[in-house]
This record gives sequence, structure tokens and C-alpha cells, in this order.
Amino acid sequence: MNENEQVVVEVPEEKKTALTKVFAIVGFIAIIVLMVWLSVKIVAFVPNAFSSLASIADSVYNYDEDEKLSVATEKSVINAGEAFTITFEKMTIPGTYTFMYTCTDGVSVEVRNEAGSIVAISCDTVFDISEMDSLDVRVASEKNRFTDVAYALTFTPDNTDKDAISVQGMVTIVNASMPTVAEGTPDTEETPVTPEVIEETEEEVVAEPEAEVVEETTTTPKPPVVTKPTTPKPPQYQYVEEVTYTTPVSNPNGNIDLQVTYKAVGTMNGKVFSPQSNIETDETGGIQFEVKNIGTKTSNSWTYEALLPSGIEYTSGVQKPLKPQERALITIGFDGISETGTEKFGVELETKQDVNARNDSFTWAVTIVN
Repeated sequence: MNENEQVVVEVPEEKKTALTKVFAIVGFIAIIVLMVWLSVKIVAFVPNAFSSLASIADSVYNYDEDEKLSVATEKSVINAGEAFTITFEKMTIPGTYTFMYTCTDGVSVEVRNEAGSIVAISCDTVFDISEMDSLDVRVASEKNRFTDVAYALTFTPDNTDKDAISVQGMVTIVNASMPTVAEGTPDTEETPVTPEVIEETEEEVVAEPEAEVVEETTTTPKPPVVTKPTTPKPPQYQYVEEVTYTTPVSNPNGNIDLQVTYKAVGTMNGKVFSPQSNIETDETGGIQFEVKNIGTKTSNSWTYEALLPSGIEYTSGVQKPLKPQERALITIGFDGISETGTEKFGVELETKQDVNARNDSFTWAVTIVN
């Protein structure tokens, strides 16, 4: 056989057809296996993907339309100059929280900002409280004994497609230094027992007007003088205050609970205390607070420690026991203020057998200026 000759082997047509069928069957089975594997993977992946996307969309763009902005205050009737707290719960979506109070004659408001400073805010002006979940408020009222002050706390969502939510509230401010009745109308007023009084109030006595003396002169030749009737002067009224004291009764099996409450900070002029929002370094500062026995049993003797601005410390002498519902209003004056800026101060009670230590102290702050 020649080396350049090629050998050609012919495959029968029947064998070609059989091989083609085998390859087709193997390929079909492989495709089916691949499709089953992909189906299993897709079924496992798709629910999680849709669940994640739905969760993201719900948290970013949607919130429960029935969700309420929850706002609460400690009490609705407050003494003028007494601090109280407004608390609120944050919504589940991002947004801005603001506080505003309605303009009322003779009313001014101070709040504690997020830095801890006491600042005055204007009426009908929004005050941003987005970084806080509670707001300390102090209201001064100088015109009436009872004054209603309306306020609103508003949440504005970042998503402009959603409406703002606003909660309206109202507190009644009581200024005990204002008269309770109209001029010329006698009335009585019940006053709580106050065992300690820092300022002494002098009673102003209104002198009765002196009667006019008319000298009557007569002369014989002249005819009688006819006098015209005069309009009588209105009667002069004098205020008489009748104070009724209720003597508290101690339960020997009851409990003792002394509570200290911050009232005001300001300046002293002798024994006269004036509430102020700022204190100058050359002034005599003063803080005013109340200690009350809200328990049912007469307390033991007690003392208190005060930490004043510029790190000034003061420890009281022994104070008299307080009967149930009896209170002591205490004013501390202090000199030697050396630091400027926001200065903290506070008071802590020292007493025995007190069932609740959580209301035995308070901390506040004041701005000191040159």
C-alpha cells in the first residue's frame, strides 16, 4: 500500500442515527436537571427579596395613618414660675418636632433647650425640639390669678406627601399673689399651711378720708344762700381677708414621703426675692424651692444640701417635721458668683424613713452673665 494513500472508513447510516438519539437524550436530561436546580434557587430567593423590598418601601414611604402623636404633662394646674415637663413619644418615621404656645396677656415662657440652657421663647413662634423627647417648661403670669395658656406640639414628616400631626394642650397658671375677687366684693379664701415664710408682707392700711368741714356764715342783710345738691362720693372699701387653716392629721401607721419641688431662680434684694432668667456676677443670687410631705404620717426632722452656681455648697440646719400635706417654701440667697455661662444648681433632701427617694432632689440651670 502506498504511504500517501488514505484509508476511509464508512460508518453505516443506522449507527449515525443511534448516536444522534443518545446525545439528544443526554442533552435533554441535562437541561431538565438545570431547570429544576434554577427553579429551586429562584423559589428560595424571591420571597426574601420581595420581603426586603416591601420592608424598605414601608419604612421609607409609608406609615400607619392611624398612628397618634402621644403627648402628656405631669399636671394641668401649675403655680406661676413653677417648672413642669411635657413628654412625647417619637413617631416611627423621620420628621421634625416643634413646640409653640399661644400669645396670652401677661404670660411669658422659658424652656430648657437641648444643651441644657434655660431660654425664653416668643409666643406664636415655633421652637424646634426634634433632638429631645421631653420639654421642661416654666410659665410666668403677671396679670391674673388664673390664666389658661394653650400650646401645641407638632410633628412634620420629612415626606412632604404626608400631613403634619399636631396635638393641642392647655395648662392653667395660678398666680397666688393676685386678688381672687373683684374690688368691693368681700370674700374668703382658703390658704394652705405654710410653716416657713421668707418674705414678710406688710399690711397696707387705707386711711378713711377726712370729713369736709364747711363753715357756715350768715349776715343779716343778705338773702339766704341756696346751695346746689352735690353728688355723693362712692363709699370707700377696705379689703378684709379671712384665712381658714386646716390642721393635718398624722396617721401613726402611715408613711413619710417628703417631696422637693423647684420653684424659681433669681436675685435677692435684702429679703425680697425676684425671679429672673439671668443672674449677673455682681448680684446676689437666689433660688426658691418647696418641700412638702405628700405622705400620711408626720415626718422626722430633716435637712437639705444645696449645690449653687459657681460650685457654691450649702448645708442647712435641722428643719422642723412636716405634717401630712404641710409644706415649707424656702429661699436661699448667695454671693460669690465667679463663673459665667450655663451653671447648674440643685437641692437634695436628707431625711429618715422616707418611702420614695426619687422625689428627694432636683437639678436645674441658670445663665450667669457679666
